[in-house]
Amino acid sequence: MSDMTDAEFAQAFLNGALPPARFHHRDHLRLAWYLIRERGLDEATRSIAAGIQRFAAQHGHPEKYHETLTRFWVRVTGHHVKARPDIADFDAFLAAFPPLLDTSLPYQHWRRETMMSQAARARWVEPDLCGLPA
Repeated sequence: MSDMTDAEFAQAFLNGALPPARFHHRDHLRLAWYLIRERGLDEATRSIAAGIQRFAAQHGHPEKYHETLTRFWVRVTGHHVKARPDIADFDAFLAAFPPLLDTSLPYQHWRRETMMSQAARARWVEPDLCGLPA
């Protein structure tokens, strides 16, 4: 949603005004990048998890929420924000860290069976292939 500022985009998502067709992987990253910079990692994680749960339920798909994937993407985005806090533009951030756009990135850390399990959907499950960056 490049027609909105990052703040407007985050607010629209958190208020439930964003239609599902306008919230994809890149948008998840944008939300995480913005909220981490504004609120810090812990508060961003809480806000994003609650927001995605609400978003999924609001659009009739509460089963789509995945705790481990949500926390993974926020955490890995936070790792890169910490590495480059000077990047104040989301497109520049993605240009600096293009692997974030690779939706298969979690599978470098978890087996597919683990990530797709009910346990991983319901709560944080530690990686079973390779640890996450500190």
